[in-house]
Amino acid sequence: MKGSNSKDLQAIRCPRCGYDQQGVVATWTGQCPLEGTCSECGLTIQWAELHCPEKFVPMWCVEYAEGRWGTLRTAIKTYMRSFWPWRFWKRLDMSFPIKPKQLVKYVGFLLLLLAAMYVVEQSVVAVRVRYINELQMQQLLTYRNSLPARIQSYEQILQTTEWDEISKGKKERIERELAHYRKMLIKLKPSVHHSYTMAIVEAVFFPWASTSLGTQQTALGGSSYTPPRHLHLAVMNYTFVNRGWSRIDAPHETMVLALAYMVWGFISFLLLPIGFVLLPISRRRAKVRWGHITRITVYGLFIPVTFMLLIGAAFSVAMAYRPSCEIALEFMYYISLPMMIFVVIWWAVAIKRYLRMAHGWAVALLLGVIAVLIPLGVAVFLSL
Repeated sequence: MKGSNSKDLQAIRCPRCGYDQQGVVATWTGQCPLEGTCSECGLTIQWAELHCPEKFVPMWCVEYAEGRWGTLRTAIKTYMRSFWPWRFWKRLDMSFPIKPKQLVKYVGFLLLLLAAMYVVEQSVVAVRVRYINELQMQQLLTYRNSLPARIQSYEQILQTTEWDEISKGKKERIERELAHYRKMLIKLKPSVHHSYTMAIVEAVFFPWASTSLGTQQTALGGSSYTPPRHLHLAVMNYTFVNRGWSRIDAPHETMVLALAYMVWGFISFLLLPIGFVLLPISRRRAKVRWGHITRITVYGLFIPVTFMLLIGAAFSVAMAYRPSCEIALEFMYYISLPMMIFVVIWWAVAIKRYLRMAHGWAVALLLGVIAVLIPLGVAVFLSL
């Protein structure tokens, strides 16, 4: 380009392989062509995008935002546009410079979404358990209020002439029940000493705590409030006992297995881009750089994040309205398959439109199968 200085010339490189285009640009004398071809990897180059990328970068992309609020605003737009990968990778080109700091901020934005869902879900569970405890205490209080009438009815039987005519076995039963009612009337003072606010604070900030600061009073005396690590199990067990649902017989084991499915899916997502190591020949032919693979991976994080948000929403709804957790747990069971299908679609479109490699769908499917089988094989090996 006429009038370009040495610094500008040194900055012009092929967006795919990074080959220095200074020699090509130096041959321009009177005019600049609109496009050219990299002599190293054969990529068709739009020279205007390399010389003035700021005029062509998508303004909705978080990498090219300015300021704190601009980053937040474009992060939301980037997240929303990611659901249609064909349009996403058609607009975001390799010629646009990669901004590592902005990618890190985008990861922070996704983690912020997960943190918000975590707070909501834990708060819902904490409120539900607090409500269950209060409901149980009200039931005990109702039972205690009925004791004076029961004691009085038994005492009247003891004072009547009919008492001598009652059989010995029935007398023993009446005396035993009367003693029990009197004992319960004295000892049974149901109450919960734990506010909703403190229950939420414990659930959010100390989710794995095995003890609680709250206490509750029953006929057995004072005891600790349900600890944060047992909140989910408390809701499920209460529901199964009171409603007779037996489809999930072991809620703890079911939850662990469902979480294992989610971990499996997330590990598979991370292994897919690493799988490019297994394709050295194809990678060298296409001159694909790890910076571009990293960019695809970072933007692809919206897939596991979105599915985790859906799971959190399912749990919150299940705990608040239908606290059997069957729907949420079954959702976790089957969520890994659609997540990996979307991951394969994401990478197939990115490989074809962004990396401009041949056989994008075949490469993505192959890497996806490998990424799914590796953690499965490791799990089977460890279980032997």
